Amino acid sequence: MTYLHIRMKPYTQVEGEAQGDETALSNLLKDLSQGPEFARVAKLENSEIELKEGEKSFVVTRG
Repeated sequence: MTYLHIRMKPYTQVEGEAQGDETALSNLLKDLSQGPEFARVAKLENSEIELKEGEKSFVVTRG
């Protein structure tokens, strides 16, 4: 299972956190680097963060 939390930031920036198995996260990063059909991904950064136990949902926040 993969957990994903996306934050819509000002000036067309998007920030997110994801956790899951290594294969799922690798596939997610690949998809994010390509972006949707009419979008342009200027930069993609990733780093490891502390695991959040019990997180089991997809959340989108704005601001």
